[in-house]
Order: sequence, then C-alpha cells, then structure tokens
Amino acid sequence: MHEFFAVAYLNGSATFVYLIGLIFGLYGLLRSADWWRLPFFIAMILLLFLLDYLEYRRYGDKPPASAAVLILCLRFLCTTVAALLPPGYMTVLYLSFPYRSTLYFGPKAGYAVATLIILVYIGFLLFDLHASHRTIITDGNSYFIGLCIWVVLKAQSFRREREAQQREYQNRIRAEELLEEVRRSHHQLSIYTEQVATLATIEERNRVAREIHDSLGHSLTAIHLQLEKALTYYSADSQVALQSVRDARDVAREALQDVRRSVRALRTEEQPFSCTHEIEQLGAQLRQHGLTVDFVATGREEAFSRRVLTTLYRVAQEACTNIQRHALANNVQISLDFGSQSARLQVSDDGIGFDTSRLEREGGNKQNYGLLGMQERLRLVNGALQIESIPGQGTQLTATISKQGKDDLEVKRPLITERREGGTDGTGK
Repeated sequence: MHEFFAVAYLNGSATFVYLIGLIFGLYGLLRSADWWRLPFFIAMILLLFLLDYLEYRRYGDKPPASAAVLILCLRFLCTTVAALLPPGYMTVLYLSFPYRSTLYFGPKAGYAVATLIILVYIGFLLFDLHASHRTIITDGNSYFIGLCIWVVLKAQSFRREREAQQREYQNRIRAEELLEEVRRSHHQLSIYTEQVATLATIEERNRVAREIHDSLGHSLTAIHLQLEKALTYYSADSQVALQSVRDARDVAREALQDVRRSVRALRTEEQPFSCTHEIEQLGAQLRQHGLTVDFVATGREEAFSRRVLTTLYRVAQEACTNIQRHALANNVQISLDFGSQSARLQVSDDGIGFDTSRLEREGGNKQNYGLLGMQERLRLVNGALQIESIPGQGTQLTATISKQGKDDLEVKRPLITERREGGTDGTGK
C-alpha cells in the first residue's frame, strides 16, 4: 500500500490522466455495443499502472535516460491501443507524455513533446473529413491544448519540488555524516589528549630521574670519597681525616641547597643560571680532591637557551663524577666554547681509560646509567657526543649542541663515536 501511494505521488498528473481516461473509456464502452473491447481497454490501463509500478521499483523516482526512452515507448504503445478501443479518440491519455518528458529530461523536452502532440492533434482534426470548421474550433479542443501546456508547467513545478527535497535530504545526510565525523574526531582528540598527558608524565619522570642522578649522584659520590679518605687517614693523620669530614659536610650542604633549588624551580619561575660559573665550580671541587684542573671558557652563553646550558652543565657534572670514581687521573682539562652556531664542551683526563667495546656488550648495565643520561639529554636537544679513549692513556669527551636546536649534527654522526681504538664514556665509565 505504501508503494502504491508513492507511485501515485511521483507520477502526479499522469495518474490523474489515467483515471480520467479510464472513466471516459468505461463510459463510452458501456454505452456502445462493442462490449468485447472493455477487457482489452481495462488491461491496457492496468498495464500503464503496472509500468509505473515497475519503474518505481527498479529505478526509483529518476530512471536513466536510456531506460526512460524505452519506458516512454512502451507507454506510447499501450496508450495508443487503449485510446483506439473506446468509441472516438481518447486523446486525454496522451497528456501524460509531456508530463513524463518534463520529469525525465527537463522543461524543454516537455514543451517539445507537448507541441508535437498539439500539432498531431490539430492535424487529425484538419484531415477528418467528417469534421467541419465549426467542430474543429471548439471549447473541448481549446481545453486540450491548454491542458498540454498546463501539464508541462505542473511537471516542471513537481520536478523543482522533487529536486529541492533531494537536496534537502542530501544536505541532511551530509550534516549527519559531518556530525558523526566531529564525534569521532572528538573521541580521537580525547585519546590523543590522554596519550599526551601520559607522555608528559613519563617525560617529567625521566627528567626528575636525570636530575636526581646528576645532582644527588654527584654529591653522594663526593661525600663517599671524602668519607673513604677520612677512614684511610684516621689513624695516620687525624687532621687530614677531619678535613675530609668537613669537606663531606660542605658537599652535603651544597647537595641540600641543590635539592631546594630544584624544588623551587618546580614551583616558581627559573632562577638565573650561568653554565660557565657552574662548570667552573665543578672544576673547583675536583681541585679539592687533589686534581689539577685547567678550565677555559670562550664566547657568550647568553645566546643559547636555558635548556642547552643546563644540558652542557649536566654532561660536565657527570663527566667530573666519573673522573672521581673511575679515571684515577691527575690532570683534567675542561674547555667550554660558545660559538656563533653551536656550543661545545670538552672534558679530558690522563686517567686509565677503558675499552669502549664494553659499552656495546653491557648495553643498559646499571653502571652505564651516567652515559645513558648523557645520551638522553643530548638527544633531547639534538646534540652529538664523541668519545676518544685508549686504555692507559686517558679519555676525552666532547659534547656539541647546535644553537638552532636542529641541524645536521644528528644526521651526520651518531650520538657516540670512536676515533681511536678503545675509549670510555668520557671519564673512565
């Protein structure tokens, strides 16, 4: 039932024409003696309705051009047979063709078909020998010509209405698709936001771990060495032992201040920081342990970011810590150069050195955490790390960071390179 009303709505005036033709045809056939034509006439009208139904089921409201032409031909055949069966000409049935031509091919085609039907109709009237001039020009004939034009106008209006409905439907579908896309994007954005928060938490944990290792690790190493020295000289020279304890106390005090500075940095704005001064203090601590330290700084560090300066300081701090722990060195050279394009830190010692191939074998061994910390810090600022060492002939560590933050350093050479057989992480570990 739903499809029946849909077909009737889509065909509009054509359905009305079929019904009018059916009524007039039945009236004429029932009054005549040719009652045997009645079943054939009804069959043709029903066949026209069937064509409408099959067209709707197969193509919907807009069949392709080739199918539309074929369907029009079939309708013309059925209409011609149906129009010839009742007495007289059932010209009203032909009004459906201008209507359908307008729906299929546009108003120009509809007017063309309507003009053709009018001309054919007038031609039949002119060549009808039984018709007089008075019977040709009648109100009925004028009405038929007017109906042909009205049918085209009606079809054009219906075509516009249908196109507007289709556009509205497509716009609604598009709006629903966009809404669904926005919902998916919002959901994906929530996932990304959660991932960013997780990554930020992990990065902060790694940063805190590096800070603890670089600051407290360095201080605890110094305290450990001073206390070992105090135990060694306790019996032989109490004054030296006492001085070592005092030095350990001073280092512990500095470590406490460093922890407080780190906590304040997390809560407030960054305090002024001088990379040159802090590295010079590292050299002073090495001198307290009896090492000869030569420190040279060139260039202006103000041209570099706080992150780059902090990275250079932490690398130098780890290098000095490893010198104290493992290098057994007597002389240390520290150079810090701030150039126009990059900053370079170089730490050298005359200690025992070690075989760099051990780094590959041990990988992430906990004894190499200091080296891994250097690597990670430099990687974050796109820096490069070079290590040169020969067992028994000392170690040289060079860290280079571009002023721009991204350059060819990362591509041209790996984070760790070896120029001579053997080597260390820069300071014996």
